[in-house]
Amino acid sequence: MKRHGKIILLILISVLISALAIGCSCEEEMTPEEPEETEEETAAVPVEKKVSYVLYLKYAGKPFLSAERFQKTLSEDDLRTPMEVALDELIAYEGDGLLMSPIPDGVKLKSVFTSGKNIEVDFSGEFLDAVMPSEDAKVVIAAIVNTLLFNQEEAESVYIKVEGSLLKEYNGYSFEPPLGFFEDGIFPDK
Repeated sequence: MKRHGKIILLILISVLISALAIGCSCEEEMTPEEPEETEEETAAVPVEKKVSYVLYLKYAGKPFLSAERFQKTLSEDDLRTPMEVALDELIAYEGDGLLMSPIPDGVKLKSVFTSGKNIEVDFSGEFLDAVMPSEDAKVVIAAIVNTLLFNQEEAESVYIKVEGSLLKEYNGYSFEPPLGFFEDGIFPDK
C-alpha cells in the first residue's frame, strides 16, 4: 500500500510539473501582438463643438426685437466665445422675411472684449453711415447690448465704440454708457 501511495504521489508531481511547463510555454507563445498603426488610423478625426447662443433680431418694418436661440457647430481650433460667435452671427444674419439683423449693412466688427463685468465692442465707420428714425436706432443699440450681455456670463454692461470713439448718440437716440440690458419698449406687447 505504501508502494502504491508513492507511485501515485510521483505521478501527481510529474503531472503538476508538466502542467506548469506547458502553461509557461503557452504564455510565451501566446503573447498578444502589438497592432501595427497605419496612417489611416492615426489621422485625427476633427473634433467639433456646439455653441448655443441667442440673437436679438429686429422685426422687419417694426421697431421691436425678438430673442431667437441658435446653435452652431465650430471646429476645435475655433477659439471664439459664445458672445463672439453671437455678435458675428448678428452682423451676418440675412433674415427670413419676418426678422432681420438690426446691424446696418457693411458694418464690420473691429474688436470685442471683456474687462471684468464690462464688454467693449468697436465697429467700423459704416455703423454711423446708416440713417434711420431714433426708435429704430434704439432697437439697434438694444440688440447689440442684449446679444452681448445674454451670451457673456457675469457681464453687466456694454460700451459701444465706432472706430475707437465711444458712442453716446446714434441717429437721434442719446444714451449714457455703459449700457445695461434693455427690457422696456423694445419688445412687442403680447
